[in-house]
Amino acid sequence: MVRLFVSLMVLCFTGACIVPAPSGNAPGAPEPSQARKAAVAASPPLDIRNGANLGDKVLIDRVVAMPGRFLPGESVKMAVFFKALDEIPVDYTIFVHIEDAERGERVGQVDHAPPKPTSEWKKDEVIRDEFAVYIPPNVNPRAVNVLLGLWDPRTDQRLLLRNGDNVRSDGNNRILIAQIPLAQ
Repeated sequence: MVRLFVSLMVLCFTGACIVPAPSGNAPGAPEPSQARKAAVAASPPLDIRNGANLGDKVLIDRVVAMPGRFLPGESVKMAVFFKALDEIPVDYTIFVHIEDAERGERVGQVDHAPPKPTSEWKKDEVIRDEFAVYIPPNVNPRAVNVLLGLWDPRTDQRLLLRNGDNVRSDGNNRILIAQIPLAQ
């Protein structure tokens, strides 16, 4: 299994900080049993259609999470497929919030720039964005919710969800793109 190691960086601009989540095993964390590791590695990917319309500019078309479950202290690789519905005059940042599915407490965050600036996206173009979701080893929820949206760091405004009746969201322009179970 390929493991991604992302060094912890803090990018601060205009008063907003972006902290990419680390991936891989945390130092000092107990190693999961081989059976648990094998079960996680064998779990099929989650492949989820979404359909969220953000500001009549972007459609969140599809989300893939590999593997489809994971262990605390490990990562899940995520791919989100965005479709540009129109030209986008603003360069948005992708925000990703990871929450305990039962308690709603944030356990991680992976804000990042898209693979190319949103102002360069062309109408009908599909953009594949990849990132890793990491859960610290000391956090052990049954599942995590992965919420995503687009945010303008200059104005601190999120791109508005236009079809909230058709997709799962928190009512605050954060779209639930996946619920990933943790291996027990």
